[in-house]
This record gives sequence, structure tokens and C-alpha cells, in this order.
Amino acid sequence: MAPTETIPTSKWPSNDECGSAAEALKQSRGEEAPTVTEPAEQPAKPLRTWRPMALWSAAILAALGLTWFVGAVVVPMVLTHRALERGGADNEINGEAVIAELGGPERAARRLTGYLRLPDRLASRRAVAAYELGLCERRAVPALLGCLSDPNPDVRAMAAVGLELAEATPEEAVPGLAGLLRDANANVQCNAAQALAGLAFTAGNHGGVPPVFDIAVPALEKMAADKREPEGIPTAAAAALALEKIRGDAK
Repeated sequence: MAPTETIPTSKWPSNDECGSAAEALKQSRGEEAPTVTEPAEQPAKPLRTWRPMALWSAAILAALGLTWFVGAVVVPMVLTHRALERGGADNEINGEAVIAELGGPERAARRLTGYLRLPDRLASRRAVAAYELGLCERRAVPALLGCLSDPNPDVRAMAAVGLELAEATPEEAVPGLAGLLRDANANVQCNAAQALAGLAFTAGNHGGVPPVFDIAVPALEKMAADKREPEGIPTAAAAALALEKIRGDAK
């Protein structure tokens, strides 16, 4: 029996040798060997913080606050301004109609008081508001007393008229009105003297003129003696009338 020939295993190429030969063949043909890239690491997701939630909450609260401000302040003031455009001391027929349009004396007093707190550049009818406030009866007296020191002379003048309309007591109104008799504005002086005359007349019909009116007498006498009537305003006549009511009813 003939011996069998064994083939040495070293003659068979290994896998590495095959791969090297394949790469050498591709390079000889001008082909590039494919490169194996490792997958890129995914960026870590940012951690959630409280800041975005806080910003959203602040934005929602700001929007709610703005909505409340518009509904509770801006809209009532705009409606009040429109109503005041139809009222005023020069249009007494519409005076009560304005109060009714603003919701009656109690609600109108609140709206007019809020309107009077606005600056002139935002509320051009503040003087009319002071007059209309006098039609809201005695609940308007505190706000009107505050208006006696308003920077706007027209508001001061109408506040004097409003105190008489609101039937303020002499003890409440006379000290402030006596101070207006020395005001730099002639119209303010005249309205204050007329208001004092009206209050003295009312007091005389209800038991006599109280002594509190005496604090206004010196300034009234000085006004009555000045016949110049600045700007054509009858300050002297108004002061003389007030003195008549104070002294006449005091006898």
C-alpha cells in the first residue's frame, strides 16, 4: 500500500494573511480600505432646573396682575372720564345724570375719588370730578378736603364748591376754606368766599352761625375792601356776601 502524502498546514494562508493580501490588492488598484469608526458618544441631556418653571410662573402672575389692573383700574377710569365729559359746574342739568351713570352716589364717590388721584396729564377732567364729587353727599367730604390743597387751582376752586354741595359741617369745611381766601388764584378765592357764604346761610337756618367762622373774617374783610376784581372775578362781592351771612346770622 502506497503511503499517503500529507499537506503541511503551514502552506495554507491564514485569515490575517488573506486580509493583508486583499488590502494590498486594493491599494494596487487605487482603492482605499474602508475605515471603521467608533460611534460618537451622545451628549448628556441637560438636567432640569427650577429656573424655567420660576420664569413661567412669574410670567403668568404678571399677566394675571396686568389683567386685574386693566379691569379694576383702567376701565373704570376711562368710563369715569367719559361720564365727566358730560358734566360739570357749567352743566348742572347733567350733574345728577353723571352720578347715576357712575352707579349712584356711593359708587360714584369711589370712582371720582380714584379719578382725582390721577395726575392732570392722565385725567384732564379732575376739576369737574371735584364738582361732581360734591353731589355724592357727605361721603365725599374727606376727599374734597384733600382737594383743597391740590396743585391744580381749578381743582381747588371746584373742591370749595363741592364742600358746600356735600353739606359739610362748618367745623369740617371752614378751616380749609379760610385758607383758600389767601390763595394766589382769584377764582379759588372767590369760590371759597361763596362756599363760606352758603355754609353760613345754612348754619344760620339751623341754630345760628358757629364761632368757627370767625377765623375767616379777617381774610374776608381784606378781600371785600379790594375793589380791583382781578381777572374780572368778583372776589370783593363774594367776600362781602360771606361777611353778611356770617355777621347777619350772628346777631
